[in-house]
Amino acid sequence: MDVRRPVCDYFAIIGYDPASGLKQERIAEFGDNLSTDCGTPVRKSPLVATYEPKVIAHFPAERPNRPFTPEIASLALPQGIRLRTEKNVPREPSFHSFVVIREDGTRIYGCSLIFFEELSSIELRQQMYVSNFSFNAQLAYLREFASGGPSTSSPNDDLSPEGLLFEHRPEQEDEMAKNCGQHRSPYHQSIAQKYTTHSLPRKFGIRIDFAKTGGAYSAVNVGGAGADPADSWREEEHVAYYKNPKSPMFISKCLAIVTPIPIIYSSENLLHNLWALINEKCPLKEYSLEDLLHWMLHELYLPAPSTLAQLSFSGFHLLLRVPPPGEMPYFDYPIETLFAHISVDQFVKLLTSFMLEQQILLISRNARNLMLIAECLSVLVFPFCWQMPYCPILPHTQLKFLEAPIPWLMGICVGEQQLPKQQLYQVCNICLLDVDSRQLEVPEDLPSFPRQHRIISEINALLSRSAAAASSQIDQKQEDGVHAFYLKGLQFNAVIRELFLDHFVSLFSTYEGYLLHAGTEHGGMVSVPKSRRKNGRMFRESTANFDKISFLVDQPESVLSFLSAFLETQV
Repeated sequence: MDVRRPVCDYFAIIGYDPASGLKQERIAEFGDNLSTDCGTPVRKSPLVATYEPKVIAHFPAERPNRPFTPEIASLALPQGIRLRTEKNVPREPSFHSFVVIREDGTRIYGCSLIFFEELSSIELRQQMYVSNFSFNAQLAYLREFASGGPSTSSPNDDLSPEGLLFEHRPEQEDEMAKNCGQHRSPYHQSIAQKYTTHSLPRKFGIRIDFAKTGGAYSAVNVGGAGADPADSWREEEHVAYYKNPKSPMFISKCLAIVTPIPIIYSSENLLHNLWALINEKCPLKEYSLEDLLHWMLHELYLPAPSTLAQLSFSGFHLLLRVPPPGEMPYFDYPIETLFAHISVDQFVKLLTSFMLEQQILLISRNARNLMLIAECLSVLVFPFCWQMPYCPILPHTQLKFLEAPIPWLMGICVGEQQLPKQQLYQVCNICLLDVDSRQLEVPEDLPSFPRQHRIISEINALLSRSAAAASSQIDQKQEDGVHAFYLKGLQFNAVIRELFLDHFVSLFSTYEGYLLHAGTEHGGMVSVPKSRRKNGRMFRESTANFDKISFLVDQPESVLSFLSAFLETQV
């Protein structure tokens, strides 16, 4: 590793570019081939829809042999550009990491801090107001159609905000709800999904639910008595109602950095301080944004292997240690926090699916959790390596990749989107983890991990010791400094990584004894005697075949199902 390589290759600002305008994302629907309404985009209110993010600026303009990658925009803002009103705008930024894997297998690591800033463009606010009103006018027309009453307007009418009046009649809604059928055709389901009153006030919470009942169509009240719990997520979006173009509107933006290795802890501190400086919340008045960016991009370098780089001043803390070549690869994610989102038993099953190269889909509202779980899976199978498509944060515009008939690991940051899990099960037999609900679905024929009970008990014991040590130090002063929590996390990482490595070593310790190398005299295959295995590197670099049958015959019966499947993979 180049000692003089900067910690940050690039710094980028990603979000709404006035030069390009707002372009609504076309969210690819997984399993479109199963739908009768193939390829039709889902209609959403302009205030609920997401928009394509753009790289507004990046610094420096270019680095030798390390070109900038514009594709990071969809990963830095995985849910796209979003609009928020004053009532529902997040006050604190959110952090997550991401990774881009190129065609040659090289990785580009990055971190992003997403925040909302007030939209200063009066013209854009007015445009959103008018577009939102036009959308609601179409809903009013469809509501009249669904109620069976005479249509007094057309969805294409050129209406002004003053010309649209909504009349709320609860008795009519109750009658329509009673007439709502339970079975709907795929066509009517698609129509009901496309036209929802997300952007209307709560009293207009009517979802056009085209349920055919004796030739009539009806509407149901969202969030009212007898409402379907599955529709509760739609009710939350009513706060997107924008009734005055003069009211503040907020738009999402992010600060992103690209790093040569997955630096998480220091990157998060760095981005938070940049955000604080931009919002005038940073106490370091003597430093300007330009000074900090120049130092970050041109004066902050990776430390030499086995050395520790530490920089701390008021409100600003960086700590980075690059391991020597003889140690396990660099890993900065806190593995201990992984088990706050998934149980040890579930993680072992997930790891089994990962090692057997099955299709794995991770779902969460938080992109940070997706990267944490995916990267922990990758690092804990060391020295093995995942060779298949790997995208812990899959942009919503690329959901079609889930239909690839090959093993993959992908994650979807659902946000305000609802993913059709049952449709996923119908298309392929995948391993599905819903991180937020802690639900894991694995294939029925998934074999048990070798010595599963032993490793589960060891992990649980490690977690118990760590929790006991943390509770005993709650009332004590942090004499170790501001990095104490991070350093203890690195210690936990080292212990659990060694635990899994020892497990694999004991499982495959006799592997080289079953390698058949080409004979030099007769061109045949000969086994390698123990006296000649001292120079293991020479034999590993030579051409060899593995006697899989003999290896499996000599293994305990309890691990045969896993090993026989594992030896067929490319891991």
